[in-house]
Amino acid sequence: MKGRGEKRGEDESSDDCFLFYRRWRRQRLREREEKRERGEEESDESDAEFDEGFKVPGFLWNKLFKYQGLGPTVIVCPATVMHQWVTVRIMQETLQRYDGWHYVILDEGHKIRNPHAGVTTACKQFRTPHRFILSGSPMQNNLKELWSLFDFVFPGKLGTLPIFMEQFSVPITMGGYSNASPVQVQTAYKCACVLRDTINPYLLRRMKADVKANLSLPDKNEQVLFCRLTEEQREVYQGFLDSKEVYQILNGDMQVFSGLIALRKMCNHPDLFSGGPKILKGIPEDQLTEEEHFGFWKRSGKLMVVESLLRLWFKQQHRVLLFTQSRQMLGILEVFVRENGYTYVKMDGTTTIASRQPLIARYNDVRVYNYTLFTLSCLPEPNCAGSDIFFSHCLFQPASSNYG
Repeated sequence: MKGRGEKRGEDESSDDCFLFYRRWRRQRLREREEKRERGEEESDESDAEFDEGFKVPGFLWNKLFKYQGLGPTVIVCPATVMHQWVTVRIMQETLQRYDGWHYVILDEGHKIRNPHAGVTTACKQFRTPHRFILSGSPMQNNLKELWSLFDFVFPGKLGTLPIFMEQFSVPITMGGYSNASPVQVQTAYKCACVLRDTINPYLLRRMKADVKANLSLPDKNEQVLFCRLTEEQREVYQGFLDSKEVYQILNGDMQVFSGLIALRKMCNHPDLFSGGPKILKGIPEDQLTEEEHFGFWKRSGKLMVVESLLRLWFKQQHRVLLFTQSRQMLGILEVFVRENGYTYVKMDGTTTIASRQPLIARYNDVRVYNYTLFTLSCLPEPNCAGSDIFFSHCLFQPASSNYG
């Protein structure tokens, strides 16, 4: 046995670890292709082997593979990426057995951005000398979120939350307003510089361009489509603008976010806001006309665009990932896709963890042509590498829209 902190051989460094993984992955791809040519079936777990865990930054793997005797490592991640860390295989009894974790890694660590959330409190109870957060969007709304993440990585470095808000968050926010005085602007700049210099030594940022050379991915072609509102949507939209709720929002008596949610519902489909056409009670659903059904696609400008795009993509044999932000809209899309005869699989927050990976494996299987629906509110990071077209409804958070 090697002593505590004793180095391993250089052949087991992080670079060699990645080289070994790339060779192993290439061999596995070759074996899978040979199986398909022979007509042999593969297990649902085969795709899970190509897990996201090997994308941990090189310096971190170097620490994990270079030393022995430093204690175990725990990786905490949301259920959506749990199968991508399947090789770690940490069971409940193992978590209870160890008390002194040497490393704690939070995959998608921005989940603890709320300092008062239960998950944040639980993660900060780990007693460990080394902590890491992996995140593509560490700050989405305000500096309080940055404090929460950094307080996990380096407890106490930014002080307590009230002191941080007083000395950093409030001055920086006040200096960003259009009516800020020159003194407030200068103070905000100085505070921002101090904050930047304080946290920079503990940040490692990797842009997509930095790792592009190591990934065999096609260039992303991003297009933004603007959809016209239908006549019904225009009427509902204008009616809301003339309503008492908007008047209260403009006067500061109501939260502006509630108004944004209402406008988003109208733009997605007017039935999400109004509840659907006013149908006389007692009429069986099978006797309703197509236009009278809840979520009829021709009453939404977005769905009319989706309908034309899906017809085109179907002819071109593309596999599409439809991504929406609410389960209600997901239900409307599911009815629309089913009635048009497209093959699809659906996954949302009600999908059990055990059944998620088989659904993703089926979608990624090149032998199956699928249209797949996901809901952002519950499943923000599905690993659907088999899709070549990604269609998303617009989000209000730029960090969420740009993630991934």
